Amino acid sequence: PAAHEVTRAYQIVRHPHPRACHLLELAGFPVEEGSAGGLVDGPFLMSIMDIRESVEDAESPAVLRRLFEENNGRMEESCRGLEAHFGRDDFETARKKTAELSYWVRIDEELRERMDEI
Repeated sequence: PAAHEVTRAYQIVRHPHPRACHLLELAGFPVEEGSAGGLVDGPFLMSIMDIRESVEDAESPAVLRRLFEENNGRMEESCRGLEAHFGRDDFETARKKTAELSYWVRIDEELRERMDEI
């Protein structure tokens, strides 16, 4: 394989979200780009909106660190859940949990951007 293929493969297996997407695709349960919203429920989306608002309103590094740690906990919990669902070949639930993880990853990115701003 070419070096760029090896690099791409490494990036996929290194990070939980692309790894889960790849495993789901291999199993025939792909998560299409932009379809995450259709895989999560209303209360989950409301909690995402609340968290994003907290990130936007954060005015100190300490608050951002707390939000960052809370989000890391959510991402770790999602990864543990994904591992269990993949282990049971429960791909439909894994799709939903992968969609949820995509939101946690985006919040992680938003938090990192805000930390750079403050």
